[in-house]
Amino acid sequence: MSKLSRFVIGAVVLAVAWNLGPVKARRGQVRHALQAGTDVITGKDAVDIGQDVKRQQVRSALQLAIREYWQLNGEDPRSLQDLVAAGLLQSADLADEWGRPLVTERGQEGLVIRSLGSDGQRGTEDDWTLGH
Repeated sequence: MSKLSRFVIGAVVLAVAWNLGPVKARRGQVRHALQAGTDVITGKDAVDIGQDVKRQQVRSALQLAIREYWQLNGEDPRSLQDLVAAGLLQSADLADEWGRPLVTERGQEGLVIRSLGSDGQRGTEDDWTLGH
């Protein structure tokens, strides 16, 4: 096997491992399913894992867009619409993993983005926040 082939295979393995990172900690279910070669993740567990992955995707896309906005403009965005206007996100990207609109406010260190979680209520344990 050539060095290039080994490099490509290694890169693919790392990419797959990185993408599964957010769900590996979920009581080993994903690892078990992969090792067993069967689909043992069903029902609520499957939905929970899907939501975890989607949450990580939403948060990563927001973090990347904010970083790119700062690099382009030398300042943080004032709103999520600034990210859309700059072409860094689309309007469809402004929702959490449950499809609810993200809530924003100005924080001490820039834009604070919140998801109100699966229940849609602020201040409950299923909320998440990005920024300070």
